[in-house]
Amino acid sequence: LSFVGIASRFKALIQCENVLYLCDTNRLCRELFYQQALVRFGSFDSIKFEIPLRIKELALIGFDMEECAWEEDDGPKDELAQRVEELLMDRRDMLQEYFNITLNANGELETLPSIVQSYLPLLSHLPLFIVRMATEVNYEDEKECFESICKELGDYYARLSLISPDSDFKFLTETIIYPEIRKNLQPPTKFLTDETFLKLTSLQELYKVFERC
Repeated sequence: LSFVGIASRFKALIQCENVLYLCDTNRLCRELFYQQALVRFGSFDSIKFEIPLRIKELALIGFDMEECAWEEDDGPKDELAQRVEELLMDRRDMLQEYFNITLNANGELETLPSIVQSYLPLLSHLPLFIVRMATEVNYEDEKECFESICKELGDYYARLSLISPDSDFKFLTETIIYPEIRKNLQPPTKFLTDETFLKLTSLQELYKVFERC
């Protein structure tokens, strides 16, 4: 593919051979980071926080986020946040060994995995990621556990389109995301039918328009 330009915060234009496509950037990012998490399983570089972040405090923020959909029937947020911290602390050896997610003895997050070089995930979505790591991962089944953690990493790292400033979003999309997609993404067959790639036109069709003009 050749990157043509950004159409919106969610869409971009690419050219493949002589066909112009409108692409769903977020779907491509999720799949890219998920696949690269699988590829780097057990051998991640790290993104280190200068000041470690308390897991319980992140979880509390996460439960306050609208996307978390917390309800009173779920229980007090403080108790839920404490359970999130305890669950992740119980798995901290595994999280560090396979994913370079490092939790220290004080219940603080010290590192996250580096999945794509020079790319940093948004801290604003980290609290939700922490909550989902405790609520959406089945730690009792090894294969399902590893796959779902890779999926959660993919979803979290792909969250760049809503909050990043225009200049940052443009830079990330043009110089990091789409070059990485071109280099490493293996598109699943579902992308043929779910409008991830939407054909707009071809060079032959454009030539016909120019000829009529």
